[in-house]
Amino acid sequence: MKRDYVVYSDKLNKDIRCVVLSDIHYIPGMKLDFLYNQLEKIKSDVPDYVIILGDLINDGLYDVEELKELRKWLYDLSKVGCKVISILGNHEQLTQKYSDDWEECYNPDYVNMLKNYDNFTLLENATLETGDIMFGGTRFSGDYYDKRKEPISEYKKGMKNAVFSPDKLNILLDHSPVRSFDSKVIGDIKSLNDVDLVLSGHIHNGCIPNYVSGWFPGNFGLIDPYMQLFPKNARGMKQITDNTVGIAFAPVTTFTGYQGLFQKLNFMYPPVTQQVLVKKNK
Repeated sequence: MKRDYVVYSDKLNKDIRCVVLSDIHYIPGMKLDFLYNQLEKIKSDVPDYVIILGDLINDGLYDVEELKELRKWLYDLSKVGCKVISILGNHEQLTQKYSDDWEECYNPDYVNMLKNYDNFTLLENATLETGDIMFGGTRFSGDYYDKRKEPISEYKKGMKNAVFSPDKLNILLDHSPVRSFDSKVIGDIKSLNDVDLVLSGHIHNGCIPNYVSGWFPGNFGLIDPYMQLFPKNARGMKQITDNTVGIAFAPVTTFTGYQGLFQKLNFMYPPVTQQVLVKKNK
């Protein structure tokens, strides 16, 4: 299954194509059939960018030696020839390995591993300017998502110094759409007024399977990671403000490594190839 999102911009000299992956939630020993399937598709039709929207791994405390299979896939991806741009999610900054509760865990060895791949850029509250495009990538702490549940005040504080160029196509990579898809929040943050496109994951499509997502109008889901029923902005495309469009992407892995029996339901949630096509206005 494939899902393409098309947006238009008068800031581009040529069309661009981005393959997007979100919420892989790798655990050691996990089968990577879908990721290698994606890799072969990327090799056969190389996009301009591959975007990874966080939660590449399921627990921040993994030793990099435990990530052997994932490291091999990342290495192969980095050799395709296109730019790979990633941000961190909440799971990459939390651990449940030694506790019943999630605890803050920022693992510098894991972060340095990502930064050492060719053609791979990890954005942590930073920007990357490439041609007509400026990518901005957020980083909030694991506890911001887990225990504090994304308070508006903390989001505004974290984003107030973001820098975008009005002359560029500005693409914000933000792991969660909870705040960045809220027009009131974005409208209050002057630094985000120039953002054209927001790409997010985290909500896992609101636990609506991809193959029936089109049956449900709007962007709501069934349930979100905070156990809220019928969350807004859980999936698909949304016009956030007059000049800002958001896209919330479905996960590679819907039910993750610490969710027990729910993992057995993943067969009902096969991952989907997802792309963003940004076309220049004629």
